[in-house]
Amino acid sequence: ESDWLLAAREARLVVATASTVVIQLLEAGVVPVVLIPAGLDPECALAMYPLAVRDLGELPAAMAVVMQDAGQRGNLLAAAWQAIGPGRNANPQDWQE
Repeated sequence: ESDWLLAAREARLVVATASTVVIQLLEAGVVPVVLIPAGLDPECALAMYPLAVRDLGELPAAMAVVMQDAGQRGNLLAAAWQAIGPGRNANPQDWQE
């Protein structure tokens, strides 16, 4: 596992941009807040991400959701994975420690 993924696993909060990194983070069991740029195609899978923020004003609320207890983050991981629908058969429960 790469150093940046290890660091992300140890962090209490991770913010990412809309990219394939989001998939890698989810696979590592990390639920990031994703900054969605203006003009992102609304049909894009990441536009459906449940912890997407479109401006900095939305960031505190998304951060508060992520900072809740570990059980909630487990629910968030499953919801995030289901919402963006990656094209592979994976079970996010397998990634949790």
